[in-house]
Amino acid sequence: MKPLRYQHIDELPGLTLSEAKMPQVQFEAHFHLEFHIGLIEQGQLTQSIQGKKLPLTPRTVCIIPPGEVHDGVFNAKNLKVDGKENQYNLATFRVPNQLIQTAFEESELSNKGEQVEGFIRPALIERNNIAENFMQLKRALIPNNNASQLHKDVLWSNSISELLSQLHQAPSLNYDYQGLSNNEFNIIQEYCYANLHRKIGIDELSTLIQLTRFQFIRRFQKRVGIAPHTWLTNLRLESASHKLLSTKTTITDISADVGFYDQSHFNRVFKRAYRVSPSQYRKGT
Repeated sequence: MKPLRYQHIDELPGLTLSEAKMPQVQFEAHFHLEFHIGLIEQGQLTQSIQGKKLPLTPRTVCIIPPGEVHDGVFNAKNLKVDGKENQYNLATFRVPNQLIQTAFEESELSNKGEQVEGFIRPALIERNNIAENFMQLKRALIPNNNASQLHKDVLWSNSISELLSQLHQAPSLNYDYQGLSNNEFNIIQEYCYANLHRKIGIDELSTLIQLTRFQFIRRFQKRVGIAPHTWLTNLRLESASHKLLSTKTTITDISADVGFYDQSHFNRVFKRAYRVSPSQYRKGT
């Protein structure tokens, strides 16, 4: 198996399953535009979110909502186990907002008009049945598996509905967001989405919410956890990854659409973040 592979699930449009199997790894602070449901199969990975540490161990499930900045460090107490190099194995279901919202609305949990983003916060779930459901789903989705479409649908429904039920009953970790208000952050986010194709400067962002450069940088970092330019680069890459899967636009045009004017630079930055090239990510490798 390759150290990191991506599989785009045709049966559940928008869903991507990634598997990482690596020794001694550290992920820099980043965020995603979809829900991430992570399942550790081997080793231990500690993620930090808003200053809180979430230790992922085998049979625990971690959910991270869109936009939540987090990092990850593999904890290898012994570099070798039984003469073999110790490593971690992490499976991640990357679930688009609409797919998880649809599952929520089809369940018996949803009140009319209720949005999943309104109650899902970063959480660790230590329930063997939920972990086992996602393990079975992962195995069924493996290429060349003979599982029927009905079986895959049932596994997906059972996995996501039980997870949502757990989250709905017991709200997850509480985070005290500081710095920019929700309204201020939404203004910045929407402006950046609309202008990804061009250079965006600190002055124009701070002016949007009537702050000085210094105030904006300090409050932004307090709210998000990373510097504005790092966040913006992350947003460009996440938008590019979505375009790679949802359109047939050339990689050259996609890189320009999200604000990279040098495709070779885009390729390098993308590969550093996703550990595969844009073309490999699009194919699923």
